[in-house]
Amino acid sequence: MKRNIVVAAYVLEIEGDIEPKLRGPYKSPYTRDRAARRLREKDGEKENGIFALDLMNNGKIRVWAYSAGFLEGTYEVSDEDQTEEIDAPSEPLKSIDRPGARKDARNALRRFGA
Repeated sequence: MKRNIVVAAYVLEIEGDIEPKLRGPYKSPYTRDRAARRLREKDGEKENGIFALDLMNNGKIRVWAYSAGFLEGTYEVSDEDQTEEIDAPSEPLKSIDRPGARKDARNALRRFGA
């Protein structure tokens, strides 16, 4: 049985519970959770929804809510706090490049030199 593995960890912040903003990817789910706690600390009035978003190795996306009180917990400030968010991967994630109409159209354009 294949195990689903997190390929990339993000924070999905819904500003004012209206405007979605994707933050990340982060080095690990642990650093993603630390970033989520910092976002909650900055949002004193708790107007924003903060969710964990995982991109799995099978191409699926898993979005889940933090349990009650998780974001209210304390976290140790570290020197890594400013560098937790990493750049986009140097090569595209293969799990996103799935077959379908969009991929077929893109491949057709490449074949014909467009």
